Amino acid sequence: MRIMKFCKPYLMTQKARLSLFIILSLLGSAISIVSPYVLGDFIDNLVDGANEATIIRFCILFGGISIFKILKDYLTSMLFTKMQVKLGYRLNIDVIKHIQSLSVSYSNKKDGAYLNQRINGDCTSITSFCLTVLRDTIINTALIVIPMIILYILNKLILAILLSFILLYVVIYYLLKNRIYRTGMLFRESQAKYYASLFEQLKHMAQIKINSVQPEYLDRADGVFHEYNDTAIKSQRINFIYTSFDGIVATFAQIALFVVGGLLVIRGKFTIGLFTVFSSYFRVMLTSCRFFFSLAASYQSVSVSYNRTMDILKSKPESN
Repeated sequence: MRIMKFCKPYLMTQKARLSLFIILSLLGSAISIVSPYVLGDFIDNLVDGANEATIIRFCILFGGISIFKILKDYLTSMLFTKMQVKLGYRLNIDVIKHIQSLSVSYSNKKDGAYLNQRINGDCTSITSFCLTVLRDTIINTALIVIPMIILYILNKLILAILLSFILLYVVIYYLLKNRIYRTGMLFRESQAKYYASLFEQLKHMAQIKINSVQPEYLDRADGVFHEYNDTAIKSQRINFIYTSFDGIVATFAQIALFVVGGLLVIRGKFTIGLFTVFSSYFRVMLTSCRFFFSLAASYQSVSVSYNRTMDILKSKPESN
């Protein structure tokens, strides 16, 4: 992935924090895998006639897992924020240094507020995307592979149902990916121009008052706003369509599990606890699969930021 390759030098400056961040994230995956077993075992014990000691043991175990998860979430969120801020700053500075090495004519052709908004927004999007992808790819891969092995051992039919719905995700993504990219590009460009037009109203306040040109400046801002408004609605519409199909596929996949799993329970091939475990793993795998297809949409969106940043960095510095 070209964006990850681009970010690699920046990520390497945070190796210690990044390693701890990934380890803690993997511990979170382990919790997600173990928790369904704990709950399923508890339900089966209740059905078989558990005593008070079983309930107390479950409460202690469940409480311990929950507290550990809260602490893990706090540490990972703090590590993420520290890394994202530092990486975003480093990339910002590198882009600004490159602009300073270009000819004066380059800067003169660009609106300062527009360029600043564009650089800051794009650098933040790129660095946040890289950190999120690095963490979530590892986590969700584990949350797909391990439950898939368990499902394959216990019930191949349920695994086949899940894989069929994953195929639907692939089809939906390939049908919509180009439109997601195009509308994202237009929206980001119009957004940067919109913020620049608002800054322009304040930057030239003295000139506006002296020459009494307020109506002209406001008309210019209105024109930029209408463009921004139209692209924002189009971008939201295509993203809503994509996420709606995503939700529909997930709903039908869950219904399929209820039908198959319910019949297995009725026929005595599943216990209630085991059905709960299957249901939990099914949701975990679907959520993880949905991540990879939402990642595809996110990649199309952040590609806009990457391409705009590379357009700047590929500009040749002024020769001395």
